[in-house]
Amino acid sequence: VLMFMVSDQLRISVVTGHIPLKDVPASITQEKIVNKLRLMTASLKRDFGIVEPKIAVLGLNPHCGDGGLLGDEEETIILPAVKAANAEGLLAFGP
Repeated sequence: VLMFMVSDQLRISVVTGHIPLKDVPASITQEKIVNKLRLMTASLKRDFGIVEPKIAVLGLNPHCGDGGLLGDEEETIILPAVKAANAEGLLAFGP
Protein backbone atom coordinates (compact mmCIF):
# COMPACT_ATOMS: atom_id res chain seq x y z
CA VAL A 1 0.00 0.00 0.00
CA LEU A 2 1.23 3.47 -0.88
CA MET A 3 -0.24 6.78 0.22
CA PHE A 4 0.54 9.85 -1.89
CA MET A 5 0.01 13.50 -1.08
CA VAL A 6 -0.16 15.24 -4.45
CA SER A 7 0.16 18.80 -5.71
CA ASP A 8 0.94 20.22 -9.13
CA GLN A 9 4.68 20.10 -8.45
CA LEU A 10 5.20 17.37 -5.84
CA ARG A 11 4.14 13.85 -5.05
CA ILE A 12 5.01 12.91 -1.48
CA SER A 13 4.78 9.54 0.20
CA VAL A 14 5.83 8.09 3.53
CA VAL A 15 7.39 4.76 4.45
CA THR A 16 5.23 4.16 7.50
CA GLY A 17 1.48 4.34 7.80
CA HIS A 18 -0.48 6.17 10.45
CA ILE A 19 1.57 5.37 13.52
CA PRO A 20 2.71 7.49 16.46
CA LEU A 21 5.83 9.50 15.69
CA LYS A 22 7.65 7.84 18.60
CA ASP A 23 7.25 4.46 16.82
CA VAL A 24 8.66 5.54 13.47
CA PRO A 25 12.37 4.83 14.12
CA ALA A 26 11.64 1.21 15.06
CA SER A 27 9.26 0.84 12.11
CA ILE A 28 11.55 1.79 9.24
CA THR A 29 13.73 -0.84 7.64
CA GLN A 30 15.83 -0.99 4.51
CA GLU A 31 13.37 -3.48 3.05
CA LYS A 32 10.37 -1.21 3.68
CA ILE A 33 12.12 1.79 2.17
CA VAL A 34 13.17 -0.10 -0.96
CA ASN A 35 9.68 -1.56 -1.33
CA LYS A 36 8.10 1.91 -1.09
CA LEU A 37 10.59 3.24 -3.64
CA ARG A 38 9.57 0.42 -6.01
CA LEU A 39 5.88 1.22 -5.49
CA MET A 40 6.47 4.95 -5.93
CA THR A 41 8.44 4.45 -9.12
CA ALA A 42 5.76 2.21 -10.60
CA SER A 43 2.95 4.59 -9.64
CA LEU A 44 4.76 7.69 -10.89
CA LYS A 45 5.22 5.98 -14.25
CA ARG A 46 1.77 4.42 -14.51
CA ASP A 47 -0.48 6.97 -12.80
CA PHE A 48 1.35 10.23 -13.43
CA GLY A 49 3.04 9.54 -16.76
CA ILE A 50 6.52 10.35 -15.47
CA VAL A 51 8.86 8.42 -17.75
CA GLU A 52 11.94 8.53 -15.53
CA PRO A 53 10.90 9.38 -11.96
CA LYS A 54 13.56 10.75 -9.65
CA ILE A 55 12.73 10.31 -5.98
CA ALA A 56 14.23 12.39 -3.18
CA VAL A 57 14.50 10.45 0.06
CA LEU A 58 14.45 12.62 3.16
CA GLY A 59 16.08 11.96 6.50
CA LEU A 60 14.27 10.96 9.65
CA ASN A 61 16.15 13.14 12.11
CA PRO A 62 16.78 16.89 12.16
CA HIS A 63 19.88 17.71 10.12
CA CYS A 64 19.86 14.06 8.98
CA GLY A 65 21.10 12.96 12.38
CA ASP A 66 23.88 15.54 12.61
CA GLY A 67 26.63 12.91 12.46
CA GLY A 68 24.88 10.58 14.91
CA LEU A 69 24.22 13.23 17.53
CA LEU A 70 20.47 13.19 16.80
CA GLY A 71 20.15 9.61 15.54
CA ASP A 72 21.85 7.22 13.17
CA GLU A 73 18.94 5.96 11.03
CA GLU A 74 20.15 7.97 8.04
CA GLU A 75 23.50 6.18 7.98
CA THR A 76 22.41 2.72 9.13
CA ILE A 77 19.04 2.30 7.39
CA ILE A 78 18.05 5.04 4.94
CA LEU A 79 21.26 5.54 2.94
CA PRO A 80 21.85 1.78 2.50
CA ALA A 81 18.24 1.48 1.28
CA VAL A 82 18.77 4.25 -1.27
CA LYS A 83 21.93 2.52 -2.49
CA ALA A 84 20.06 -0.80 -2.77
CA ALA A 85 17.29 0.91 -4.75
CA ASN A 86 19.88 2.48 -7.06
CA ALA A 87 21.40 -0.96 -7.60
CA GLU A 88 17.96 -2.09 -8.84
CA GLY A 89 17.88 0.80 -11.30
CA LEU A 90 15.57 3.07 -9.30
CA LEU A 91 16.48 6.77 -9.40
CA ALA A 92 16.47 7.70 -5.73
CA PHE A 93 18.81 10.06 -3.94
CA GLY A 94 19.36 11.40 -0.44
CA PRO A 95 19.19 11.90 2.41
